[in-house]
Amino acid sequence: MFNSFLLEYEKLENRWDIKWYIWMLDSVFPMEKLWKYIKERSEKIKLNNSPNEVFSILWVNNKVWVIDTYDELWKNINQSYKKVKTNDITYNPYRVNVWSIWIVKQWLKWKYISPAYVVFHCDEKYLSTEYLHLILSSNWFNNTLRANTSWSVRQNLTFDLLSSLEIPLPPLEIQEKIVKTYNDIKNEIERLEDENKNLNKEVDNYLMKELGIEIEEKEKKKFFCVGYEDLERWDVLSFLWNLYKSKFEELKMKDIAHSIHRWKSPKYDDNWKYIAVSQKCVWNISFDLSRSRNWDTENAQKIDKKLLVSKDDILINSTWEWTIWRVCIIDKDYENCITDSHVTTLRVNNNIVLPIFVTYYFNTIHWQTKLSDCFSWWTKQKELTKWKFELISFPIPTLNIQEKIVNWIDEIKNKNKLNQDRIEKLKVDLDEKIKGMILEGKFL
Repeated sequence: MFNSFLLEYEKLENRWDIKWYIWMLDSVFPMEKLWKYIKERSEKIKLNNSPNEVFSILWVNNKVWVIDTYDELWKNINQSYKKVKTNDITYNPYRVNVWSIWIVKQWLKWKYISPAYVVFHCDEKYLSTEYLHLILSSNWFNNTLRANTSWSVRQNLTFDLLSSLEIPLPPLEIQEKIVKTYNDIKNEIERLEDENKNLNKEVDNYLMKELGIEIEEKEKKKFFCVGYEDLERWDVLSFLWNLYKSKFEELKMKDIAHSIHRWKSPKYDDNWKYIAVSQKCVWNISFDLSRSRNWDTENAQKIDKKLLVSKDDILINSTWEWTIWRVCIIDKDYENCITDSHVTTLRVNNNIVLPIFVTYYFNTIHWQTKLSDCFSWWTKQKELTKWKFELISFPIPTLNIQEKIVNWIDEIKNKNKLNQDRIEKLKVDLDEKIKGMILEGKFL
């Protein structure tokens, strides 16, 4: 982006908004207007002539691709829809700046999409669909897209505005080479992501095997019996916890803990030194203080210093459906960090259990299944209350066995981290390499 630049009057293109000129691109390849090479599919089809027929409706997901959302009897819908074909490009004109754009795959052809979406196709003799898509969905082209949107309440990239864009247009064989490079790197990223998923499954399977955890067949039955003397709670879900049998003794959280606490909601004050740790700070295994806020010092100073976040504390997100699974361990003492009311702090007895062993166990599917049985719905949101958490039990092997398990998992986690580092580097390299190929002719 330029701080200042000169633009000759005759080069003005009937636009006076500066952002359009700031984000204009230059390339070693010819810059061509898209209107020469793309054509809109604007026809809308009214389907209420077939009221009892079922139609598949599509939408554009900015994370994956065009997907089926639902099948619907058309008598229940009162608007006309567009029909898509293989290799069409479709996007949400109000969300294209967040990459809500994708190519229609072969298995989705002849299905329908809302008329709010823009649908178009390329002249493949000159412009590869995949080449155009990777430009429109790239980070480096995003500012150009934003600069060309019209403004009402929110940004809107109409088909006419899209058609007015210029893109670098190399010969078709070079477009195909760029697309192949892009796909090769994307395939490597996906391979590493799949490998990491398998590594995570290995950790789960290994832990279950080492702990000798088996699920009794009676879990699959509709009825089972429990002795009155064994009753601790009256809800059926608590009985299901006992169906997970291990070769080791199971202890309740309250029996392995020095302390379990959740503090009150803080009064935030960004001018003070005490840090309030919220569920945004707690990620699986990792701890991110950059997402914290400051706590009013006057109230924070009233808190027992023993409750400050310390080395080997285990933080468990205890509210809100999308974060309640997350658990991390603290790797050092903090002099001014206090958890808020949405995070439970577990401080274990190190003579009974290793904190990192507990953390690894808490990240297994087995633990998450138990946890899901313990949620309450006090305030229209999922919540893991302190008293329910205290009653959850899990198998505790000897410290020697715990250490052996932790060492094995550490090796897997190291492989996982190496893969993740490689993935992040490939993602950065992908964007920069494709940008270099298209704008500067590099790597060709």
